Amino acid sequence: MVWKRLLGKEAVVLQDVEFRFLLLSNAIVATVNAAVSPILDTLTGPFGVSPTEIGLMISVVFVPAVLLIPVSGIVAGRTGTKPVLIASLLLFGTAGMAIAFTTEFWLVLVFRFLQGIGFAGTIPVIIAALGELYEDEKQTASQGFRFAVSGGAQGLFPILSGILVIVAWQAPFFLFALALPIALLMAFRYEETARSSNQDKETETKNKKPEADVDAASIRFDSMDAYLPTLLTALREPKVGLVIVAHALVMVSYISFITYNSIIVIRSIGGTSSHAAILVTTVSFLYAASATQAGRIARIFSGRYLPLSAACLGTGVGLVTFASAPSIIVAMLGIALLGCTYGITGSLFRSLIIDVSPLSLREGIVGCSESILMSSAVLTPVVVGFAVGLLEPDLGTVTALQLILTVTGLSAATVACLCVLGARRSAAIALPRLSE
Repeated sequence: MVWKRLLGKEAVVLQDVEFRFLLLSNAIVATVNAAVSPILDTLTGPFGVSPTEIGLMISVVFVPAVLLIPVSGIVAGRTGTKPVLIASLLLFGTAGMAIAFTTEFWLVLVFRFLQGIGFAGTIPVIIAALGELYEDEKQTASQGFRFAVSGGAQGLFPILSGILVIVAWQAPFFLFALALPIALLMAFRYEETARSSNQDKETETKNKKPEADVDAASIRFDSMDAYLPTLLTALREPKVGLVIVAHALVMVSYISFITYNSIIVIRSIGGTSSHAAILVTTVSFLYAASATQAGRIARIFSGRYLPLSAACLGTGVGLVTFASAPSIIVAMLGIALLGCTYGITGSLFRSLIIDVSPLSLREGIVGCSESILMSSAVLTPVVVGFAVGLLEPDLGTVTALQLILTVTGLSAATVACLCVLGARRSAAIALPRLSE
């Protein structure tokens, strides 16, 4: 089939009905910032805030995610993913719509915070569920398709947002209402089988491993006193820790673009909010396209480390090109590079983190990884905004922002690349039953 030639043989996972439901839930929540990013400069007027303050609408979403992602994983492990996803979707959609009914910025941040709680109960839970449903190349491909669906939704919503804001600044926020019918569909049509699938895989692994290895590796922790020290030990291992840090650093370039896109486009290049929406759409569609090739890329390179190190550098170069662009065309070139390389990193990093994690600690490590990733998303606008504020009196807003984005992109990308290469050279984690 043509779609198999384009997407690879691992695309067979798209035939799985449960996988399709997870993709649908993922799609709407992934637009949490994409629908808002191109209209941030427009919103400074109705909310009465400065360009640096408006960036809080991006970062505040990730604050609850930092704290609640591990909790959502634990709850999903005990109750199943279905109730967690339904509740999170309902909260996400309701809070998003509520923004349209206020001009008090503090209340806007409260609603965005609530959306962040909904975000924390969906995306990380879906990522962990895919790790249970699939293995090896199929697992890599499923993460890639999830990331691709995110990119597709994030490409469409900025266009819709840019059109709706012309009608009224409140209109784009009603796009979040789409989460409500998706929640209802999940309630009546979604059938969860991920847990039983994972249990079957554990049983099969026990039958194949030597008994001493099985007893240590497949232990089910009865208390946090036993679980937490083992989890912390795993996180300190370079094979795990360096990959998690690199993934968080790559987020810096993407969030910097999403947060300051409209300000660079309008105040530096002289474009419009429509141009800003086009750039967000471009980066989203390109990272969606590149993410679909994650399984194929891992197979071609016989691993993930080398393509990841190159892609990390690409994200930084892309951000720097965008920040210093004299025209929309040059900005588009930078964003094209950022989009393609971000799509590759998003899929391969999550797949790699799952593979280097011992099975008995996988949910904890994935949860901590996503929490650190969200911490990066929270801190990036705050740190960049603070640095711009320091330089703004002497350089002006635009020049200060361009300089800080350039330094941020290059430094984050370089350190991320070094972390990936360091993880590649590190010994396998010193815990039993590791997926090599």
